[in-house]
Amino acid sequence: MKQLITADQLKNSLSDYAIIDTRSSEEYMLSHLEGAVHMPVNPALKEGNSPISEANFAGLMGRLGITNDSRILVYDDGNGRFTARFWHIAKHYGHKEVFILDGGWPAANSLPKTVQVPDVSSAIYQTTVTPGYIAATDDILRDFDKIKLLDVRTLEEYDGRNLNGNPRGGHIPGAANVSHTMLLSGSSEGYFIPKENIVKLLDSAGINKDDFIMVYCQLGVRASVAGLALRYAGYENTVVYDASMKEWAEKPELEMEV
Repeated sequence: MKQLITADQLKNSLSDYAIIDTRSSEEYMLSHLEGAVHMPVNPALKEGNSPISEANFAGLMGRLGITNDSRILVYDDGNGRFTARFWHIAKHYGHKEVFILDGGWPAANSLPKTVQVPDVSSAIYQTTVTPGYIAATDDILRDFDKIKLLDVRTLEEYDGRNLNGNPRGGHIPGAANVSHTMLLSGSSEGYFIPKENIVKLLDSAGINKDDFIMVYCQLGVRASVAGLALRYAGYENTVVYDASMKEWAEKPELEMEV
């Protein structure tokens, strides 16, 4: 998938990118890639159960000195969660070139680092909502008979044994379950398993590449990782249900099953 880029591919072109570090502020201040600005993805990209608004995303990008023409490189601490979430939000708001450092910070050993915080000039940024990346509850209800739902939480969350703070347990009716960790080479690593292995997992869950797939979790972060993994494996018609189980379980009129 062209959205993933390796440290080796960046050795001679790092300065071509607007770089965003999504790790903690403490980690960022200790060391970061040259030119990187800091942006905490959570809560910066979440407003209640919804993604950041158009206006606020545009303001955030502008304050970071990012324009619509910027080629963005984003990295996290290696688990892939925050980079995947940023990728989906940025694509949802129409950004053309967004690249994820494959493997995150642990894979950046060969790239130049610094403790200096770059001076950035504010920029003008304009959003254009682009369908096909982020879904809301109304989208699921409208298209319920046409979609395949993929729950990427743990099995204990899926079958209702772990409520995870929700008022109700279980899953959206008809949803298949493949934990997002099964799509990664390790539970805390941002490398995807081979594409053919992802296909096997999805086949066993009754999902194929022709399906319109909506992926969800508890708050949309794990779902973003899984959504990116599916796109990497060729499931291009995949969107992330951003409000996820946090919103669904809070609405008693919406059905659930265990």
